[in-house]
Amino acid sequence: MSRRRGPRGRERDTTSNQSQQILQVVLIGAGVLFLLIGAVIAAGINLPGTGALSNTGDDSSSASTPDPEQTPTATSEMSSDTTTEESTETTTTTEEPTETTTTTEEPTETTTTTEEPTQTSSPTQTTTEATRTATSGGLSIVDTTDQNGNGYVSDFDITVRADTRLAGMDSGKNGDPYLAVQINGQQFGRTDILKQRTADGVFSIDVKPSDLARYDRGQLQITVQLMDRDPGQDEQVDSWTQTVNYEPE
Repeated sequence: MSRRRGPRGRERDTTSNQSQQILQVVLIGAGVLFLLIGAVIAAGINLPGTGALSNTGDDSSSASTPDPEQTPTATSEMSSDTTTEESTETTTTTEEPTETTTTTEEPTETTTTTEEPTQTSSPTQTTTEATRTATSGGLSIVDTTDQNGNGYVSDFDITVRADTRLAGMDSGKNGDPYLAVQINGQQFGRTDILKQRTADGVFSIDVKPSDLARYDRGQLQITVQLMDRDPGQDEQVDSWTQTVNYEPE
């Protein structure tokens, strides 16, 4: 026996048919869209917005490549700078030899001055067979100060004329001459080694008044000895003696 459908059953059939038709249309549209996308990719057609990306790439590449005309000028300027620096360095080195030309020897010691006369600096003195009298020589008391006008001086200096060559004194070699001063037989002081070697030299010996303050009023016997310094014992070469009337200040 067949049943007849009512109005509700018919409505259900129609809605299901409509939904199936819509689904088929959607599937067909999706397939067409997929085919279009594949065709676009295969044909290499630029999508919207891709041209801007390629243009930015071109701009960056063109900006990164240097202009070949600018690089040679930069290198030429650098080379010219380095050459000028080298030339200035060579000119500064030429000023150094001027410092070496400043060495000059002053011909001093034509007249020698004495060391501070003290009794502690007495040299070892021995009179030997080498003692001789100079062909020319002498002792003078000069630059005297007579404050009272009675012939007694409170200050004076000494000059000596001596032959200081001392040839043959030290086994064929010239000796090392110096002058030693004695007052009343006691050592008073001595000079440095005399640099002037001459047959008739004049040598000045300064005497300070403070060094004479140890002596009382009276006569002072001044003796100057020409000595030759030796490693063992110093030798006396010549001597001169004078007397001076002295009174303290």
